[in-house]
Amino acid sequence: MNKISLKGLWKKNAFKICLGLLLICLILTPFSFAHTNSLSTGDVSNLLKVENGSTVYSGDAIIDENNINRYPVAINIQYLVDRIVNLDLLGAAYSFASGTVPMPTEDVVKGNVTDTGSVSNFDGPGYVAIENNSIVVHSPDDFVWGYNEPYTQAVKTDDGVDIVNNLTGETVKHVNENDMSNDTLPHDFSSVDQIKSWYSYAQVGAKYNLEYGIGDLSDGRAFMTPEEVKKIPAAYNYSNVHGGGDTVMIYTTPNSTYHEVTNSYTYLGSHPQYNDANRALNAKQFVKAWNNTIIPANSQGSGRSDVSFSSVVEPDAESGTATHGVCPPARTLRSTVMSIGAPLPVGMASDEDAVLFGYNPATGIKVTNPLDYPIKITMWTEGDGTDMKICCSAQELIPNNVTVNDTNSTSIAVETSGD
Repeated sequence: MNKISLKGLWKKNAFKICLGLLLICLILTPFSFAHTNSLSTGDVSNLLKVENGSTVYSGDAIIDENNINRYPVAINIQYLVDRIVNLDLLGAAYSFASGTVPMPTEDVVKGNVTDTGSVSNFDGPGYVAIENNSIVVHSPDDFVWGYNEPYTQAVKTDDGVDIVNNLTGETVKHVNENDMSNDTLPHDFSSVDQIKSWYSYAQVGAKYNLEYGIGDLSDGRAFMTPEEVKKIPAAYNYSNVHGGGDTVMIYTTPNSTYHEVTNSYTYLGSHPQYNDANRALNAKQFVKAWNNTIIPANSQGSGRSDVSFSSVVEPDAESGTATHGVCPPARTLRSTVMSIGAPLPVGMASDEDAVLFGYNPATGIKVTNPLDYPIKITMWTEGDGTDMKICCSAQELIPNNVTVNDTNSTSIAVETSGD
């Protein structure tokens, strides 16, 4: 940063005004003791504009100067000098009017906070913490993730729905059945028509998730509300198409690279007794559900929830129906993740009929990441019909300062058999 010369400052009227204010403040200093308040440095939680544990970003103002202990100008004259040098007329004028200056910020904060109480420069979402009676702002770890949790829910009543905050149990408002619209219902990932369809068959007391937040975060920060998650568009979009309890990455260091660990492929094959056209549709829906799924290290993840499968009658299934066509892509997914050391995914069998009855092929299956860093599952198809090739790749996101063995990934051909 270029320093401002005194000669240059003298040419600025703002500087002359601030200097005059400084001289007046010094004259008034003996009379300024009555203006100090009694807040001690031990009450640092009262200095925060945000909640302890809140997610913050570079440039955010987190200190409420109205609650900071104030001292006569002579005790911290450097503060006023800094205001003058930086041509902060508002700050200098306040000191002039009160005869006081704020307690030095360094007395109550440690790291990543400027002398004006703002978050200093770093990439990504940091968070505020109170540690040893000091306010600390932590920059994000290389990877930060949490778990999707319902935040706002619609609870069916006799004449409409109560909109309830799931964290506090508080009813935010009541919406009558005839008043359900885009203006009255939160609907970030569901259309109002979908909510009305649910309402038409749901029983009184049933709940419908309207908005998700992210909780149980890996670095210990506080629950992130939907409004906070919206500041991270990739995480927000991911959260809205995944179910409750699913892992959501809210930050990955930009200094990291995806490295393919392994990949596999199979072919849909023909089973005309199950309607091959319907099978092809279900296979593509499975691929859509799992493509770009990100699973943090040593955690579980599942596919996206905004897909649908076409079921047919299946006497062997407890429900009486089955989604034929999902087993070939499921075998491909299974082979890919198990080849990197993952256990058999929840909701899968180890034989040709890879998806167990009773498990949704998208949200019911749970894949574990056994590696040290996040993995991304990529799935795609090549061609159409029974000759459709179904491919799956697992890529590990590794920081650039970590040495990676430059070996080719393993490609596995999965036998085409079974449905």
